Amino acid sequence: MKKIALISPYEDISSLGVRTLSAYLKKRGIHTSIIHVIPVIEQEQKYVRARDDSYNIEALKKLIAQLDPDFVGASCMTNYFRRVARMLDELRGMVPLRLMGGIHPTIRPEECLEHADIVCLGEAEETLFELIQIGDTLTASRLRAVKGIGFWDEGKKVTTELRPLVDDLDKYHPIDFSFSDEFVISKGKTERVNINNALQLLPKFPFNKSMFRCNASRGCPFSCSYCCNNTLKKMWKGNGKYIRWRSVDNVINELIYAKEAICIESIRFMDDSFLHLPVEWISDF
Repeated sequence: MKKIALISPYEDISSLGVRTLSAYLKKRGIHTSIIHVIPVIEQEQKYVRARDDSYNIEALKKLIAQLDPDFVGASCMTNYFRRVARMLDELRGMVPLRLMGGIHPTIRPEECLEHADIVCLGEAEETLFELIQIGDTLTASRLRAVKGIGFWDEGKKVTTELRPLVDDLDKYHPIDFSFSDEFVISKGKTERVNINNALQLLPKFPFNKSMFRCNASRGCPFSCSYCCNNTLKKMWKGNGKYIRWRSVDNVINELIYAKEAICIESIRFMDDSFLHLPVEWISDF
């Protein structure tokens, strides 16, 4: 069985993208580990910044050596790029393949390929599963047939045709809250995530209650100049329906699952624009 370790570099263990990928891969027989590498935040007089987390990276290296995965995949939003790049740099040579996915590699794949062997462009469920299936025979010719990636070919950076957006989002949920091979690294220490500590590791802002984050949809009807949707809509124009939503039953089943798995105290919808959903959908929900 192929093994992949999925790294989340964010401040809590919500990690919607990583958990969605993990659930999708597990259903297809792939062994996944989730690793949350939580930065230490310092409050300065006028700004907040992350402290140097060399000790977290050393703990990450030790954990990766123990897990011995075939692939390591890191989620990367733009404001976390330097952290993720450093992690993957430190893991060079420790794993057969280092991947980076998320909004930053989607928009700036060439920059991210300086630190990763392969980058995933856009929604990565199908792409990642295809890469894992190819496995040990990831030659340049085979990689060129995989849609939605960037990779190295004879010293040159290459990107393939974008993968069409998937219309049926119900196939990707519920997200993975099984706590099977899930770890959190904080202040240089590694511990397993389980039912006993999950509530403390979830975000509490803005309600001061352990919060479950949920996406009922993907995409946004607007094109604000400061937002990544402005660029993504242009990239995928004519390549699939940009705004999609899950069925009401699918969303409610996920909330029930989360409530039963970790006794969540509050729910926050993270959709780009929740109220763009059809009135009939909202009424039913």
